[in-house]
Amino acid sequence: MSIADTQPQLQPGLLTTDETGYAAWEVTTTHEESELMRLVSSRSVKLVLTLERSEEMPKYLFQGSYSQQGLQGMLKEGGSKRREAAEQLIKGMGGRLEAYYYAFGSDDFVIIADLPSNVDAAALSLAVNASGAVQSRITVLITPEEADQATKQMQTIKYRPPGK
Repeated sequence: MSIADTQPQLQPGLLTTDETGYAAWEVTTTHEESELMRLVSSRSVKLVLTLERSEEMPKYLFQGSYSQQGLQGMLKEGGSKRREAAEQLIKGMGGRLEAYYYAFGSDDFVIIADLPSNVDAAALSLAVNASGAVQSRITVLITPEEADQATKQMQTIKYRPPGK
């Protein structure tokens, strides 16, 4: 019997999160040592396990500007420290920071983040805006595929405009 004909013995692993905040499962496989050595010496071996979520978290665009108090704090700490603070806050809520940029114009910053729910996004926005250091707004982002689904579903909706 060759190693290709056998199933590896999966040892219980440790569930962790990787640097992007996604779940990572550390797994150890074992084979009989002589079979494994023969396989490794005869060809290159790579084991890749991919875990995918059945449903992705909603994605949000946060745009905002600093008050004078908030701008003074940002100047004192620096932009990188504010990004780190935002990332830790979002991770603590079970989310993931995708992008954090400073901007010219009416907005001082733009953030794209995944959060578990609209309630989490609203709670985050309320907490940040209540500080008085920031004035921000949230936009729920949808994928092109979700837009396709919405246009199909729209055809089944019977809307009556006001006055008709």
